[in-house]
Amino acid sequence: MVILLFTIRQWLFHKWVLAYILALVATNIFITYAAFFGLGWVQPEFYGRVAVSVVNASIFLVSLTSLILGFFIYQEDREGGLYEWFISRPVIRSSYLLQRWLGLAASLGISAAVAFAASAVAVWLLTTVFLTQVIAIGAVMVMLTLSLSALGFLLSQFTSDKVAALGAGFFLWLYLNFVHGLIAFVLALFLPAPQIFLFVVTSPVESARFLSFYAVDPTLSFINPVTAYDVSTSLGSAILTVPLIILLAPPILLFIYISLEKLTTK
Repeated sequence: MVILLFTIRQWLFHKWVLAYILALVATNIFITYAAFFGLGWVQPEFYGRVAVSVVNASIFLVSLTSLILGFFIYQEDREGGLYEWFISRPVIRSSYLLQRWLGLAASLGISAAVAFAASAVAVWLLTTVFLTQVIAIGAVMVMLTLSLSALGFLLSQFTSDKVAALGAGFFLWLYLNFVHGLIAFVLALFLPAPQIFLFVVTSPVESARFLSFYAVDPTLSFINPVTAYDVSTSLGSAILTVPLIILLAPPILLFIYISLEKLTTK
């Protein structure tokens, strides 16, 4: 528990994390208010189209921050001497890994939750309309934070140093946010929509994107009604279970890795 609390104190109020919160809040408020400003009023039933921009901008920030810090923290501890300091105490490596990741994940998860709650309140103060969809998107972003921070932390165990970890994190972020979508675009020329959907959501970023859109409008009519209907009728409940499994997979794999570490250190 000591390492867990230390990590939360270290990162929850870190200047990078505070800047991250401000960026999320500012982005959400600006997009939401600007989108409705021309109408002169806010209507929750029209939020679906606005949500596309809000989700895309939020995922850009959440994925970058979660992945980079997930990759960064372990190698920073190794090079800065903090890892050796912890291990020299009566703390085994598996306990260090678990508490360090949980502390980082809690800090980033709380930050994302605070950012979206503050965004919803700010929009309400500006427009007198409380958009519950913002809270729903925030809940998915918290899940994405936990997923990508676990993925980054797990993969950082196999990097040689901090520079390699940060480079790997950046290139993985590029793939998840851009390259994966380009590959799906090419595959769409040859494969039916349900198969393309399953390929797309193998990325935690795209799984979170889909769940966010679904939370705002389960019909997904504001994206592509024909494709949405084809996918939902073909896959049924799998359109929700598969993205959820993909988001849960990195934390589960990390727990398995830590459990194996514990067994090998006995």
